[in-house]
Amino acid sequence: MNRKQALKNIAAGTLGAMALPNFASAMEKAESLDLKGNINHSVCQWCYGSIPIEDLVKSAKAMGIKSVELLNSEQWPIALKHGLTCAMGYATPIGLNRGYGGPQFYYGLERAMDTAARELGIDPSEIRRINFVRKDEFPYQAPAGSTYDAGDYELGLAQLLAGHAGVEDLLERDVRGVDEHGAIDREMLIRHQPRVARGTNTCQALIEKRLKKPKRPASPQSK
Repeated sequence: MNRKQALKNIAAGTLGAMALPNFASAMEKAESLDLKGNINHSVCQWCYGSIPIEDLVKSAKAMGIKSVELLNSEQWPIALKHGLTCAMGYATPIGLNRGYGGPQFYYGLERAMDTAARELGIDPSEIRRINFVRKDEFPYQAPAGSTYDAGDYELGLAQLLAGHAGVEDLLERDVRGVDEHGAIDREMLIRHQPRVARGTNTCQALIEKRLKKPKRPASPQSK
């Protein structure tokens, strides 16, 4: 049997099936349904990389498509402007897939802690203290599955608030971008570039309050 004959047989079989009573009854029911528009279509931007995003969104809107997927965070407002959504984005600045060690994550977290403290009317350091894992709770099994073997977070916060010499010296050197010998530490300087939030973890607000913003040391290239 050649390809042409096979296609004829498939077509004949399809027409025969459509003539069956059960198929006809199903079609009649489908046509009588009050469609609510619950089935929505979307399009992925990466399939049409050569089309400017503005044109792609406009075309999708004209075709009745409700969402354009795989847009980055800078493109979301374009979809929103035309009444479309992006149910699946990518290239976000921070997310669970990028780990919990990034300063962007902790900057947002610590800002949220400060906001909660203001709304509850308690000291920002106190809201952190009462949420610490206590020293007698170690080893501590975290909800995500990790095991924290040891720690004394309350002591660390107490030393910071009391102006403990060792902590103060470490924080000041870190913000100034120098090591313990006073030499420029390029890694520290990179960590405190304007595009990156200054300070990390529970020290964020305290660093800004305790230490004056220093002048950035000149880079070796500028000398």
